[in-house]
Amino acid sequence: MDHSEFEMDAKIKNPIGNIRDIHFMYLVVNEYSLDRIIISTEDITERKADENVIFFSQKKIESLISTVYGIVWKCDIKTFYFSFISGKVEKILEYTTKECLASETFWIDHIYPQDQEVTNNYCTLHTNQNLKYDSEYRFVTKNRTIVRLRNIVSIVFDNDKAIGLRGIMIDFTKNKEA
Repeated sequence: MDHSEFEMDAKIKNPIGNIRDIHFMYLVVNEYSLDRIIISTEDITERKADENVIFFSQKKIESLISTVYGIVWKCDIKTFYFSFISGKVEKILEYTTKECLASETFWIDHIYPQDQEVTNNYCTLHTNQNLKYDSEYRFVTKNRTIVRLRNIVSIVFDNDKAIGLRGIMIDFTKNKEA
């Protein structure tokens, strides 16, 4: 059995003059020396409109996040592994977002060694109790300088079950020095 197929999205004008988005599929099936052509169209106008709403909402959120002078992040509630980290990480900590997301232990590995245990214990305790929290600790940047971070953390819930953490890390090194 041999198949030839073609798919595309297009815009068409319906009989009353409205523009609609369609998904067009053309399939030729060669079976036992008989050719069959299957043509399918699907009106995807509403799906495309929903996709545009989502796309523009994401752009607004990205724009808002980029105006904050802090590292906006999201992580796993059990491992503290980052699933999202904003681009401000490059300015404040000198790591790329890719570097931060590449290691499951990035956060704990880069807390200043003398602050690691107390910070990890504090965060774990509050997380296990589903409490939002605010902590301060030292963090080692890519070029090995020390910055002081304030980490403001919220618990993410889905159907009353804690599923993740999100927050913002603010560099307050200059304020602390003053």
